[in-house]
Amino acid sequence: SRRLMSSLRTAALCIAMVVAAHPSHAQRRGGAALHELVPALTVTTRVLIVGAHPDDDDAALIAWLARGQHVETAYFSLTRGEASQNLLGAEGGESIGAIRTQETLAARRIDGARQYFGRAYDVGVVRNAADAWKRWDHDTLLADMVRVVRSFRPHIVIAVSNDVLDALDGRHRVAALLAREAYALAGDTVVFPVGSHGVPWTPLKFYRHGTALMIDVEGYDAVAGRTYAEIAADSRAQHRSQGFANGGLRRVDRVSVERLASRVNDSVPATDERSLFDGIDTTVAGLASRAPPVVAPLLRAFAAYADSAGHALDLERPQSVVRHLGRALQIALSMRAAAPWCKRPAIDASPPAAQGGSCRGAWIEVDAAIDVMRRRAADALVAAAGLSVVATADRELLARGEMLAVNIDVSNNGADSVSLVDVRVSGEMSHRFEGITLAPGRSARASRVVIGLATARAWWTGQREKDMFSSDDAQVDGMMVDDKIPGFLAVPGVAVPEELRRTSDVVVWIRIANMTLPLSVGPVVVRSADAATGVQDRPVGGVPVVTLAFERPLEWIQANKPLDRVLHLIVTSFSDTTRTLSLEDRSPPGVRLDSLPSSITLAPHEQVDVFLRLRGMAKPGRHSFGVIGTDRAGGPPLAAGFRTVQYPQLPPIRMYHSSGVWLAAVDVELPRTLRVGYIAAPGDAVAPHLWRLGIPTSMIDPDALPTVNLTQFSTIVIGARAYEANRSLIVHNARLLDFVRKGGTMVVQGGQPAAATMGVLPYPVTINAHMNPDRVTDAAAPVQVTNPNSRLLTWPNRIVDDDWKGWNAGRADYMPSSVDAHYATLLEMHDAGQEENRNAIVVTALGKGAFVYTSLSLHRQIPNGVLGSMRLFVNLLSAGIAPASGSVRSPSRH
Repeated sequence: SRRLMSSLRTAALCIAMVVAAHPSHAQRRGGAALHELVPALTVTTRVLIVGAHPDDDDAALIAWLARGQHVETAYFSLTRGEASQNLLGAEGGESIGAIRTQETLAARRIDGARQYFGRAYDVGVVRNAADAWKRWDHDTLLADMVRVVRSFRPHIVIAVSNDVLDALDGRHRVAALLAREAYALAGDTVVFPVGSHGVPWTPLKFYRHGTALMIDVEGYDAVAGRTYAEIAADSRAQHRSQGFANGGLRRVDRVSVERLASRVNDSVPATDERSLFDGIDTTVAGLASRAPPVVAPLLRAFAAYADSAGHALDLERPQSVVRHLGRALQIALSMRAAAPWCKRPAIDASPPAAQGGSCRGAWIEVDAAIDVMRRRAADALVAAAGLSVVATADRELLARGEMLAVNIDVSNNGADSVSLVDVRVSGEMSHRFEGITLAPGRSARASRVVIGLATARAWWTGQREKDMFSSDDAQVDGMMVDDKIPGFLAVPGVAVPEELRRTSDVVVWIRIANMTLPLSVGPVVVRSADAATGVQDRPVGGVPVVTLAFERPLEWIQANKPLDRVLHLIVTSFSDTTRTLSLEDRSPPGVRLDSLPSSITLAPHEQVDVFLRLRGMAKPGRHSFGVIGTDRAGGPPLAAGFRTVQYPQLPPIRMYHSSGVWLAAVDVELPRTLRVGYIAAPGDAVAPHLWRLGIPTSMIDPDALPTVNLTQFSTIVIGARAYEANRSLIVHNARLLDFVRKGGTMVVQGGQPAAATMGVLPYPVTINAHMNPDRVTDAAAPVQVTNPNSRLLTWPNRIVDDDWKGWNAGRADYMPSSVDAHYATLLEMHDAGQEENRNAIVVTALGKGAFVYTSLSLHRQIPNGVLGSMRLFVNLLSAGIAPASGSVRSPSRH
């Protein structure tokens, strides 16, 4: 509703102006917080670190800067790592990107930095920057990085890249090149106008990983009782989906960088530098000397009170610095009132006159410093006063346009009385509040009723163009803008730190130390308890009134053959009232739905399982199919659902998708005697697709191998990376090879350096696993058939040129560079400019059976519905089946 959007707009303005707690300190209270915050009051230096992926962040350098040196630090990741492995589960693509986003935010809460993400969708390994630019748009990525530089305004930009990474992967090279370009062009308002990219900012120095300057990052935090290297190791360990759970065992005590450009000390050789900050005056006194006269004395006064707070600080008596911090904050707010807000007009509430010409020269540097000073002073004052504020609700999901009760609990754990002056919640229905004074040791509760909350759909998900997320509009807090109402604040999503993205916000006005502070404490959360994970706070978010979602987003079917399959549609109401929906299907030609009801009625919060019979015959290809609901009470069509990705260490992640299914209709013949036993690694989603296509497939637990009756299978499949993930699989591998010798087929998928080094393959292969593995990163790289008469290419399906079309995220990885003479090869493929490699598929007879090793990325192609990949995989699975005894079977119902 318009009232809801108006309320959200008000809350967005509050976020722009409010003195909000820094997320990294929000978990620290009392003396522990003051130990970091008070020395940081006069440190306004800012460093931006740039990398290609979430785990390229250089946690050691970040922790040393943010925690040890109190430098305002941010990490910008070009992608969210959508092409990466997932050792937690089966999620891939945008879902693993969402998981890695939350892991990265968990890392930042530990190491103390801010987090930005770009709009590039991770395309997998690419050979060089030129190949990356075929997938990503250079100008858009550069513009986004300029927006981040102008928003964060770093003195120093550091590219997390080095010669080794440049040689291995063009994505890292692109990140470094863009960082260098953004350093050079962020101050250019001709190339990047102020109106669309923000007020210009010119960083002073640019570094990249190198060897010129060695930084000791091993300092010790006596209060925390840990070194910064240990803090960094804990940060690194948050990237669990990438196998970094043991990060706490790995400590880095030195980081080396080299200066590539400087605007302040370029006459000094890079090898003669002693510090990142050589040539940069990082003191408040230096800032005051360059500041306009109206602000310079205030800067000096702020520094004096900050110094007094440092001398008076007693970690066991945090209230000892309340008076000093209160005066420091008053001065910071006076500076804020006297100085223009040098941000993009859409993300602050200052009048237009304060923009433009006044944001030049010293003003822009002063503006950035003031923002850091006032936020840190406010954080410190709240910590010293012993204030605790939390907003809770009794349920996690709120249907669009419906109401929710919210409780805001404020506790005064300090030594002096404080007053709760006002409370505002985004989306609240009405506003009235009578002030409350809280004596020491007392608590108070304020209640609000909100109508609707922002849908918890990230701005970066959804449609992509040229492997880039196309939507860049976001609210000030970073959530996606659903309604284009005139006057609603919208900003480039990349310019908002990821930790500010929230579905709701609560702002309380507290009177403390003779001043009234607005304090952002959102979002509203639900507190839950679990026997394994303990108490968790889960953000409350908005959802559609009713969602429709099929159990599976992809269905493999045999083309040009009778189809008779049951599909499971899940219809869920999140409404407090009864809802009746009209249902309509969208079917491709030749396919029809039986048993779809014309309407369905759902009681409040009811979930209904609808089983639909899909019949007909489909031509080869990928066909879209779906069901759309219409709420008879009115509102937009209901054609979306979400899937919740949930792990104990992460907040619930809701991945929205359409209420549709892709039908992958493949022209494939299946041998009658084909029966597969599948041993998967985490993240391997191939086996269910085989079963749905009509291939009898059973999962095998590696630990159960000694007792499993292998004679029931014609073929055993080892999933990609399974040898890496399962030690017991290596231990019991001899039984699998014996299965082959007795006449079975074994297909081992790639990503298995351990298979080569530990001798589990029947004959040796050589895999360059670390420095420069053999890959075909171009998903459209030409494929030359070197053995056209091979059974693997002719039966039961003849593989043709079209079967190599439509592949994604590369063709092959960790290809053997050489193989034993017992193996036969049948294909040659390589990236442009690389040496030929014939080892994407190798096969050998072993006793009475057949052994196949393939490094083709079938584990990525099949879950993405690439038709040719399934035809080829069926041939590999059938390598040891005699054509006479394995005549093809008809489709079965699944």
